[in-house]
Amino acid sequence: MARMEIMSGTERRRRWSDEAKLRILTEADQPDQPGVCIGDVARRHDIHPGQIRLWWQSFSYVGRPAMFLPVEITEEVSATQAPDTPPTPAVILWKQRR
Repeated sequence: MARMEIMSGTERRRRWSDEAKLRILTEADQPDQPGVCIGDVARRHDIHPGQIRLWWQSFSYVGRPAMFLPVEITEEVSATQAPDTPPTPAVILWKQRR
């Protein structure tokens, strides 16, 4: 005799539209709102906080215009010639996600 198992409850593999994902990401990224955390937003939408982080990674470059940084060449230096002064280290700052 065959055995059949009936599973009820919420289907855990849901499909989210890009609009819904962006809406949730916008809600989770409110730096002007004190006390907003990813866990609270995830619970409101019944998803795991790691899912929000994955969506941030997948949408990290979407909608951002290409940017070119200005470069200034001051003098030519051959590969064998050492510069007169040591180079100044560059500092690049970015907004880190919570």
